Amino acid sequence: MADNDSTKKPDYTDTDWTWLIRQRHEKWALMWEELEQEGIKRTYLWDDPKDVPDFDPSYGQPVPSLAIWPIQPDRRGIIIVCAGGGFMFKSFNEALPVAAALHRAGMNAAILDYRFTPYTRESARDDGLRAIRYLRCHADRLGIDASHIAIGGFSAGGILTSLVINGFAAGDPTSSDPVEQFSSRPDAAFQMYGSFRTMPSLSAAKPDHPLMFSFEEQQAEARQDFIYSLPLNAPPMFMAQTDGDDPHHVLHMALAYADRGIPHEYHLFHGGPHGGGLYNGADETPDFPHTAHWITLMAEWFGMMGF
Repeated sequence: MADNDSTKKPDYTDTDWTWLIRQRHEKWALMWEELEQEGIKRTYLWDDPKDVPDFDPSYGQPVPSLAIWPIQPDRRGIIIVCAGGGFMFKSFNEALPVAAALHRAGMNAAILDYRFTPYTRESARDDGLRAIRYLRCHADRLGIDASHIAIGGFSAGGILTSLVINGFAAGDPTSSDPVEQFSSRPDAAFQMYGSFRTMPSLSAAKPDHPLMFSFEEQQAEARQDFIYSLPLNAPPMFMAQTDGDDPHHVLHMALAYADRGIPHEYHLFHGGPHGGGLYNGADETPDFPHTAHWITLMAEWFGMMGF
């Protein structure tokens, strides 16, 4: 395959991740500079770093924040976009181009700058939950509809989305923090090549002792699995991926939504690797014109959901 073939695998499948992580960090920082130049400033989810759960300034990461596109008054819902990156970095091509595409399609959008390694995935989840609470708390000031707040993401951003869906809670009316008085349940969600389940197998039987089984270990594994722990009041979801990833991922999640009677839409595209973003050949993404339809389909779906 020629080096200039736009359908080749993304760089991360073939290159040294040390270099890739550094490059992605640099491009993420440049993305924020570009946003600032366009007048889209950081909206910090906590006013004081001391209030951020488990925040460690020595990690060199900023207080979790949102980049909120100018609100379109005729479409008052908002979609939080979470880039992927294996919780080691965040990929700009799964953030700015996606939020901009949603905005062009008439949707309101925001990018979540969540925490990653050495923070745990639970810290990233907390940032997602806080972002929903923050937008709901400040809905009137921002000019958005507090009953139409969505979250979604790619790869690790999809894991974050699943953690949010399995971890949301009602607001605490007794909290001294007004943001924490609001619910963290998203009203809708999306995943594009998200990691829909975490268990490597459906059984806690031991490979070296296939006749042995532990109920306790099976329960422990099931608690960590996004599908087994999917609540009955999970929000509607748009889910999609290509067959470059295991097709069972999206099919299993779609079946779980169907079993629970939760509205959803799913697409399995033929063509395109993991990490393809918009798949339109721009912003360092591979060019797969058929798969690139996913963003239009998703915007239409969100429109039907009242966004």
